[in-house]
Amino acid sequence: MSVRRLLLLALFVSLFASCATKKVQYGKRDYTVNSDTLAKSKLVHTFFLTGNAGAVDSVSVSGAWSLFRKRLAAASSKSILLFLGDNVNPKATERFTQNEIDAQIGLARSFRGRTIFLPGDGDWERGGKDALLREARYITERLGKGSFLPEKGCPIQEVAVNDNTTLLLIDSQWYLQNWDENPSLNDDCDLKTRDDFLENLEARLEENQHRLVIVAMHHPLMSNGVNGGQYSWQQQLFPFDATIPLPVVGSAFNLVRSASGTNPGDLRNRSYTAFIRRITTLLQGQPNVVVVSGHERNLQYLERNGLQQIISGALSQTEAARAIWHEDFSYGGTGYATLQVYEKGESVVTYYALRNGKEEVLYRHLVTPVRTEIQPKTFSRQFPKYTKAAIYTPKETTKSGFHSFLWGKHYRGLYSRPVNARTVILDTLYGGLRPVELSGGEQSRALKLEGRNGRLYSMRALRKPPARFLQKTAFRDVYIANDLEETYVADFMMDFYTSSHPYAALVVDDLAAAIGVAYSNPRLYYVPRQPALGEFNETFGDELYLIEERADDGFEKLASFGKPDALVSTEEVLANIRKDNRHRIDENAYIRARLFDMLLGDWDRQQAQWRWGAYNIKGQVVYKPIPRDRDQVFPKYGGALLPLVLSTPPLRHMKTFRDDIHNVKWLNAEAYTLDLALITRASAEDWLMQADYIDKNLTDKTIQDAFRNLPPEMQDGSAREIQKRLKSRRDKLRRHALEYYRVLRRTVPIVGTEKTRPIRGDTPNRRRDRGSRVLRNEKRMGRTRAAHLSTKGNPRNLAVWTWRRGCLRSERRRKTRRKGAACGRQ
Repeated sequence: MSVRRLLLLALFVSLFASCATKKVQYGKRDYTVNSDTLAKSKLVHTFFLTGNAGAVDSVSVSGAWSLFRKRLAAASSKSILLFLGDNVNPKATERFTQNEIDAQIGLARSFRGRTIFLPGDGDWERGGKDALLREARYITERLGKGSFLPEKGCPIQEVAVNDNTTLLLIDSQWYLQNWDENPSLNDDCDLKTRDDFLENLEARLEENQHRLVIVAMHHPLMSNGVNGGQYSWQQQLFPFDATIPLPVVGSAFNLVRSASGTNPGDLRNRSYTAFIRRITTLLQGQPNVVVVSGHERNLQYLERNGLQQIISGALSQTEAARAIWHEDFSYGGTGYATLQVYEKGESVVTYYALRNGKEEVLYRHLVTPVRTEIQPKTFSRQFPKYTKAAIYTPKETTKSGFHSFLWGKHYRGLYSRPVNARTVILDTLYGGLRPVELSGGEQSRALKLEGRNGRLYSMRALRKPPARFLQKTAFRDVYIANDLEETYVADFMMDFYTSSHPYAALVVDDLAAAIGVAYSNPRLYYVPRQPALGEFNETFGDELYLIEERADDGFEKLASFGKPDALVSTEEVLANIRKDNRHRIDENAYIRARLFDMLLGDWDRQQAQWRWGAYNIKGQVVYKPIPRDRDQVFPKYGGALLPLVLSTPPLRHMKTFRDDIHNVKWLNAEAYTLDLALITRASAEDWLMQADYIDKNLTDKTIQDAFRNLPPEMQDGSAREIQKRLKSRRDKLRRHALEYYRVLRRTVPIVGTEKTRPIRGDTPNRRRDRGSRVLRNEKRMGRTRAAHLSTKGNPRNLAVWTWRRGCLRSERRRKTRRKGAACGRQ
């Protein structure tokens, strides 16, 4: 035999030896469950998991379905039956589709627990969102409200299973859909963008971090099946048709498919990969999370990088799979899975199969171990009235002269200087506070506290975690938090945080009060670990915190918030303005607040940094701003190298607090889009009037008195230097107000509501008149989005389209309709 033939034979042997199969495959790790451990814990809930149940003929007489129905009939009421998507065959007729759904509904008839259908790509493929809503309506009419989730074709919904278990249902196909072909996709949803969804998911995970969280979605985050690039020898030989063998062509076709990601259902598809990375990064930072999915027509269990993935999609059809790593399990035959949850936090997955006409347990595995809890009684309640503490240790702020030359001195010395702070017991503060959940943005660690009267407070740590900031900004697609501990990058970020004054928020109150801008009354406390912190003692306590009121329900009559009728978020304000012209912004109040930001050098004024007071005035709802999170007041960036780094486009809004504002445009870059959306009627005179008001009311004495709110240890030369610069900026505020007004006027906002009313231009200005003619022509060209100013699919920006530099431009997406399209052939 020639060498070439031997090589070809070896190639084919290795190829087929590594193929996926329909047989049971186990990883090398022991998969048995210790029954003695489970015997000590009570079973509290069972999840029955299956998917792809809508792609088979005569499913009602299937042996597997019969066995599954019997097990469901014997289940207790503390159970949930989850259909994990692809509930219908996208290629079937409407009548056959109803038969498929009826067969699945039939499984639930004798089931005493709750049944929930989750959508998959097949459910969307039949006709987009309209078909999905028809399916949801059909199922809901027969099984009741909450049987098809998420509702309204939206991306996520939460179900509280019990005190220790939460079910998060995600429509993964919503994320993967081509939104350009579905402009009205999110009309009925609160979450309008993918980023909105990811932020919402992250918030829900943080709220439930001390519970077992089961994330149910059709598309898995990992797989050793066909969609994961693993093929059986039959698929290698018969890639297109079971009757025509193509041994070489088939392998080449599968190789190209795996490498290119052209199939939208494959994990290597570009959109699918992006989805996996973003979701995986969020889940890896959370303990006790289990992901359950369908999509693949087999049974799999996989563990990677701290994530547990259950795949159960083989009740109706089957495909081969592989067990590659030590923790893997796979089976390419008919079957289903259960996930049992116990009272101490354990969860166990069990896979069942129909083999030789009988139901057989193939695999049982402990997914999450016993939940560990910190007992509050181990912490003392006896503490001194005051505690001397610093944010950093002296070692953390001791840097070489060369380091300071390159990166500056910042406020480094203030961070390791101890202050004498009042020690507080939370259950005695403000009538008694208890921690509710984690909060905080990209930089801060915070706890949401609730008073006995239902009012909410925020407890924000002055020591900021570097991993949190990098994870949420630079590494959103890769989980790196655990890899940053005690690294140079972490040390550098900790040092970079010293560029902001640690106690500046204590000064802002009196300054804001003097000019009529709302504020949140932060107070400095030393919070020791204590029984009141409960399970949060693990990550909070024994350090300095700012505790302040949150602009939420219960504080409507608080004087520092302006005593509004209601308190709402920026998202709600934009949504209300978009829907109805009875809602409007108090532009003068917002301009004054924005000029105050510039005065303080606070560049971090994105929309999440605002709450709003709503006032009912003569049939209208008027919104006034309530700024929050003053983390970037009086920033100080120095050194030879750092200013060069901060001069790059992504960072040039980060400006040092000096006697003057050198570039008002870049200082306001973070708030620019929101300013365009909200400031639509104000003239130059309005801006100058607000600048004059601040100049008149923010006197030298007011500034000096405000700085007396700093801890005595912080009232040094740096505080006096800040006061001097603040007075200088105040004196020049009129000029900067006019400069920023002109920056905003370079882009003319087109303002309207979702009510479909075409806009007509009536000004002689050539640029605006040209824009008006474009709008009149838009309807003829099919661009109703601009003609009627609909913000469908883009809710965050009220002024979606603007006329700028001869083109109609979307500010948020930077999407320009060039001449011959939206710029029009006049």
